[in-house]
Amino acid sequence: MGGQGWLADILAGVMIATTIYCVTRIVVTRAKRRPAEHDIDAVHALMGIAMAGMLVTSLKTLPADVWAAVFGAAAVWYAWLIARSYQASRAGSGQRAPAHRHHHLPHLAMCCAMVYMLLAAPALMNSSGTMASGMGMGGSSAGTRLQFLALVLTLVLVGFIVWDIDRLSRLPRMAPALAVNPRVEAGLALARAGLASAAGLAADTTESPATGSADTEIGPGEAGGPVMPRLALCCQIAMGATMAYMLVLML
Repeated sequence: MGGQGWLADILAGVMIATTIYCVTRIVVTRAKRRPAEHDIDAVHALMGIAMAGMLVTSLKTLPADVWAAVFGAAAVWYAWLIARSYQASRAGSGQRAPAHRHHHLPHLAMCCAMVYMLLAAPALMNSSGTMASGMGMGGSSAGTRLQFLALVLTLVLVGFIVWDIDRLSRLPRMAPALAVNPRVEAGLALARAGLASAAGLAADTTESPATGSADTEIGPGEAGGPVMPRLALCCQIAMGATMAYMLVLML
């Protein structure tokens, strides 16, 4: 795709490593029944494969049109999730809806950037098959609009990278340990209910069914938190930075 050949090789290797991590994360979370967002991991894995092929020609797998259709569908999916969360927040059905909506915005931006790169890159290729930094379209109004869109997408991705870095600094280091707390609290609640029942407190005995239902909701497969959330966010940052670099080459 142009740029420094050694840098393209390094970034392609990072994208392959990201893909391997995302696939491994899907397998591990399914096997251990840990909480995860498999749609995000799957899209990130596909992005890693597609970008590796765009950076290094020998790693190319599917045609650009096929990849563009895949990420276009993913963009529609994330846009629908954001719209649904927005409607839920307007209806007042949940307090987590706004945060959930913002959580999907970076993935929507990344999918849009992938569609742009896959569809616009052929117009920027020279006869040797490498990126020509706007050659062949710099003088046309269509080329100017495409370059402006690339600039906008680059700025959006850089903004989300900064946001993710800030989130990374605030992400709990011991998420799995914190996730076990609901089970511990449920056990303590059961112990308190037993002591209250032994003391003959009728009010506490009426609360014991609710406590039992809370223990049932946790379930044996939900103990433990997300698998390496900090590493997952680092992969997302690396992927966004790689996209920004590729978009800069198209300016």
